Amino acid sequence: MYKWMITITMALAGVISLQAQDEDISFSRAEKIESFRVAFFTRKLSLTPQESEKFWPVYNNFLDEQESLRKTRRSIQLKAQSAMMGDDNRELEKLSDEFISLKRKEADIEEKYHAQFKSVLPIRKVLLLYKTETEFKKEILEEIRRRQMEKRMQEGRPGIRQ
Repeated sequence: MYKWMITITMALAGVISLQAQDEDISFSRAEKIESFRVAFFTRKLSLTPQESEKFWPVYNNFLDEQESLRKTRRSIQLKAQSAMMGDDNRELEKLSDEFISLKRKEADIEEKYHAQFKSVLPIRKVLLLYKTETEFKKEILEEIRRRQMEKRMQEGRPGIRQ
């Protein structure tokens, strides 16, 4: 229990660090985002220390499997781009079949982890989790845009040229 309270405290410190300084050498960008994620989800889901202890290992495994699929998808996309330049329709068919298979795997992973989330969280928090994921992505994108705009303003380029 104390372990998770310390983790949550550290995550909140990470959020404060993320917001206070653009370039903090004590945390990498990935660490800042992960700290922000922990604080954001813990707050939005109102996770108790007991729920956090069970939820985070499951959720981190979920993210790892999703990342693995994203890498595979990117690899297929790059191969498809190359194959589109040639005349090998068999290769294109193989890659398109792999892409569809990958979508099936994504759905299987979501179904697998949905069951696991239900075993560690109340159903209301499971549904709130899906909403929170969307809100988190939106928050991160807004922060990136804000920082890009600040950088442009510092460089004397306030707008985006089209």
